[in-house]
Amino acid sequence: MPRDLPPIDDPGELARLLVQHSEDLVFTKDLQGRYRFANGALLALLGRDAGQVLGHTDASLWPAEVAALLVAADQRVYAGETVEEEEALPSAQGGVRHWTTRKQPLHDREGRVVGLLGQGRDITARQAAERQRDLDRLKLQMGVQAAGLVLAEIDYTTNQNHISAELARLLGLGDEATTVPRQAIFDRIHPADRDRYLAGIARAVDPAGDGHLAIQVRALLPGGGGVRWLDIRLQVTFARREGRLQPERGICAARDVTAEVLAQDALRAGEARFRAAVQAATDIVWTNDPSGRMSGPQPSWCAFTGQTEAQVQGHGWAAAVHPDDAQPTIEAWNAAVAGGVRFAFEHRVRRHDGQWRTFAIRALPVRDAQGEVREWVGVHTDITDIREAQRTIERQNAALREADARKDRFLATLSHELRNPLAPIRTAAELLERPEVTPAQRASAVQVVRRQVGQMALLLDDLLDVARITQGKLVLRRTRVDLPAVVESAVETVRPLLDRKGHALQLALPGDAPALDADPVRLAQVLANLLTNAAKYTDPGGRITLAAQAEGQLLAIEVADDGIGLAPEALPRLFGMFSQVGPGEGRTEGGLGVGLALVKALVELHGGRVAAHSDGLGQGSRFTVWLPLALAPARPEAAPPAPAPAGPRRVLVADDNRDAADTLALLLEMSGHQVCVAYDGLQALATAREMRPEVALLDIGMPGMDGHAVARAVRAEPWGAAVLLVAVTGWGQEEDRRRAREAGFDHHVTKPVEPGAVERVVGLARPR
Repeated sequence: MPRDLPPIDDPGELARLLVQHSEDLVFTKDLQGRYRFANGALLALLGRDAGQVLGHTDASLWPAEVAALLVAADQRVYAGETVEEEEALPSAQGGVRHWTTRKQPLHDREGRVVGLLGQGRDITARQAAERQRDLDRLKLQMGVQAAGLVLAEIDYTTNQNHISAELARLLGLGDEATTVPRQAIFDRIHPADRDRYLAGIARAVDPAGDGHLAIQVRALLPGGGGVRWLDIRLQVTFARREGRLQPERGICAARDVTAEVLAQDALRAGEARFRAAVQAATDIVWTNDPSGRMSGPQPSWCAFTGQTEAQVQGHGWAAAVHPDDAQPTIEAWNAAVAGGVRFAFEHRVRRHDGQWRTFAIRALPVRDAQGEVREWVGVHTDITDIREAQRTIERQNAALREADARKDRFLATLSHELRNPLAPIRTAAELLERPEVTPAQRASAVQVVRRQVGQMALLLDDLLDVARITQGKLVLRRTRVDLPAVVESAVETVRPLLDRKGHALQLALPGDAPALDADPVRLAQVLANLLTNAAKYTDPGGRITLAAQAEGQLLAIEVADDGIGLAPEALPRLFGMFSQVGPGEGRTEGGLGVGLALVKALVELHGGRVAAHSDGLGQGSRFTVWLPLALAPARPEAAPPAPAPAGPRRVLVADDNRDAADTLALLLEMSGHQVCVAYDGLQALATAREMRPEVALLDIGMPGMDGHAVARAVRAEPWGAAVLLVAVTGWGQEEDRRRAREAGFDHHVTKPVEPGAVERVVGLARPR
């Protein structure tokens, strides 16, 4: 109620005001369909005043197709039925709003129907949020798959695990995402690992701990499928129930590390075999007199060192020992002789060819019947290769530990980076569901969802690009590129971050910048990543410059900032995958550590190189990219003619994801097209034969009959040659496009679909 209204004691008047000022639609109609009451929300939707609405019917207030649907529903109410349904109504403010409506009959005192009472609640924002959540879930799934992870969500209140399709296939539990009892997962754990697994789970679900588990266990696959090693990371959340904290949910990410474990086992086995081979090799055997001095023939020692029998007598053997080891060896040997105890030592000995070899020495005193030392017998065992193998193993173990630590940091950072946008999205969704939310609050919540989804999309796009480059599947689309256009695209991408942090960006491009032979999209991605990196690690109000100049047959592009700078030890690993430089006290701008690695990979794909420089912490940073120039002068290209606006078309939309199909159909209908929707391949083909579409937008992975089969069947029809077939799919690799062409598709559009792209493709159809 408006605050300036006086207090009202009349309950009837109070109810009237509440209805009049409600954000829900409230209205009544007589048996002729004429409005007898319409509250402010309905008048605002129509963009009319009460005088223009009351006494009028839907036919004069709504478009004909909308009015026809409303009248049909009203007739059911006049027949005594209460009708509840969802309605899409055009708004006077533009666009279409979605409502859940309830219409019920109004009766006179004799019980006769004299009209109807209608109510409607706006669910537009809720539907948009639900569609966005589905899209977010798809992007998250793609990012997780690119990282090689399989996922499970554990409900500790029901003891059920919801597992991803990848984990179900890995454990032999089916081919689709499914929900299984926790016992089904436990049954797959190798019996030898179950106690350790249960102990780890017990610690994770203990409210006194941090709820985290990191463990490697073996999984037994059914049907003789063998054993797989899984690296498992689990994070448990808790909720207060019955007065105490109890585990509620668990998010589990697992990775198949069988190959890594087998490689480590092979390394250890190789080390053991090598040690046995060394021990079986010929040793140097020698003897000393009771005083510990070498005397008599020493054939093994002389053969190895090249010394003569005369040279080795006494302590002459020490001349063949490494200068750094000779005196320590003599001192340790004299001490053992003085004590009459076993001697064990290591030192380096020069072989007759001049090579230094490392030996383990063992010597024992040989005593007579009276216990007196009669002589000393010693053995030199060559352990050079063993020590080198140990050093190699230590280096490999250090590398494995670093790789494992980087993997853990990456998974932790990925969890953090995905959780950050998910928190405000969840809050915004809950806010949108509340009936008391104001239009300003609703608009603010929608903007929050859009911003956070954009951040998640950029994050997952980088992960997917890294995966494509790693697998050698990323193909550059080279063309002659003008540098200013690419810079403009990159700056446009980074502008929101620059503005948010108040940075000043200065561009210094040559007036006659030479053309590049490059992929304009990927080159803009390189520059956007460098600018984003500079903006993140520069304090608010900083200065960033982007400059370029020709250097022979190369163009040098430099992005410099006056930010926090880099320590010298950080530079060598700066472009490594998942490498992160600590951002400093209080900074939260770090990412997954893939941005600069992606820059390096894309630049090298172009035949260029990239380097970083900093004078130290607090001295700013400078990143320089060198790219080859185009060999021939650029020729101006005529701008492509603007596509003619598409007239109404008969369009078939087929997708087993009903939300995806319905929203795409709604978009096309709003553009004036006649649209039919099918939710599987068989229904799509039947609908196509009935409506003879001019355009067919077909998902590929549909049940019953996939999109490729539908396309081939349509092309086999006499009328099918003229249909514009468009594959709408989440698979966008070159192999997927080739298969689509072979099936008869004219175009291939990758999900998530841009509305403008759909309109352009539909406009290519020839009207019939």
